[in-house]
Amino acid sequence: MKRKISLWTAALVFVGGMALESAQATPAPQAMHKTVEITGCLQQGPAAKEYVLIGDDGNTWGLTSADRDMYLNDYVGETVTIAGDAVHPSARLRTAAAEQHSLTINRYMKAMDVAVDGETCQK
Repeated sequence: MKRKISLWTAALVFVGGMALESAQATPAPQAMHKTVEITGCLQQGPAAKEYVLIGDDGNTWGLTSADRDMYLNDYVGETVTIAGDAVHPSARLRTAAAEQHSLTINRYMKAMDVAVDGETCQK
């Protein structure tokens, strides 16, 4: 009888240990970000540190900077390529963009990198 209890205890400890190890090895789900790269004309946005990128593909992107040391303001009016994460905008950003621009901003991005393609936008 004692031997049966020991075997059952050992089996439960083993199974419990495997379940605990499995739970610790599984990473927590994280928000999925889609990295995109868009080329177009950069314009000042509806608020400070918010910008609008009119893409060569016809899409209009609302931009914010992922890095507070990234000064997109230096590139307003120029043709740029911006890489970053596509994001869902806050209600405040959507409302402000709609009020200030006659353009419909249909996508939003948190900019991480910028490269200048031309001194001025070609319209």
